[in-house]
Amino acid sequence: WRSGNGAAAEEQRGVVSARDGYSRSPENEKLFSEALVQIKENDLEKAAAALGSITKSDEKDHVAFMMLGTVLMTQK
Repeated sequence: WRSGNGAAAEEQRGVVSARDGYSRSPENEKLFSEALVQIKENDLEKAAAALGSITKSDEKDHVAFMMLGTVLMTQK
């Protein structure tokens, strides 16, 4: 594989996670971190509540919307 400028892609640039994909307020970042912990602990009701709070306060947080949808579907 070669990068767009023709140079060999020999160095790894860095890893981008979904967490890095959207810049949210400090309050929403805290809620998002808590939701991730709650998901790992299988406390999906609390995770859905935290993610719901994020999406109500920031309609552009696509990552929180995706996570909320996944949690809600998992609960069914």
